[in-house]
Amino acid sequence: MSHGPAFFENLGRSALEIMYMPNLTSTFIRDHIEIRGASYLEDTLSQGKGVVVLTAHVGNWEWMAAALAEKWLSYNNYRKNSQMHSLLAF
Repeated sequence: MSHGPAFFENLGRSALEIMYMPNLTSTFIRDHIEIRGASYLEDTLSQGKGVVVLTAHVGNWEWMAAALAEKWLSYNNYRKNSQMHSLLAF
């Protein structure tokens, strides 16, 4: 059983999705991207707590990041954390 054709089909789909990214709009994200388990994220954020989202590198995770940013991320919520910055800085 060869997985070659499925690999190239998925690769092509991902390439087209990446090229489409500049055209993502709020309406497109709302109509076409589903975030499962969003209630957990909403409940935690409503309590004033921070959230770390972990995901497998499956599918187009760039679109997932765009959808998360569209719904929940604003620059007003960003706070520079010097301890975290020092941990992540190389």
